[in-house]
Amino acid sequence: MSQRQLAMQLELDRVTLNQIESGTGNPTFETLIRIADGLGADVEDLFERDEDLEG
Repeated sequence: MSQRQLAMQLELDRVTLNQIESGTGNPTFETLIRIADGLGADVEDLFERDEDLEG
């Protein structure tokens, strides 16, 4: 699915979605839930884990 298609499905502006994806946006938790739902994922799947921080 393209970024444009996902933005349309989520009723988000493509530029907003691009900013979130590139790390320059500041989405609300509600927006993160919408993105995760649209991708069929959990919100936690949207974030990278830093292996060095895990015990």
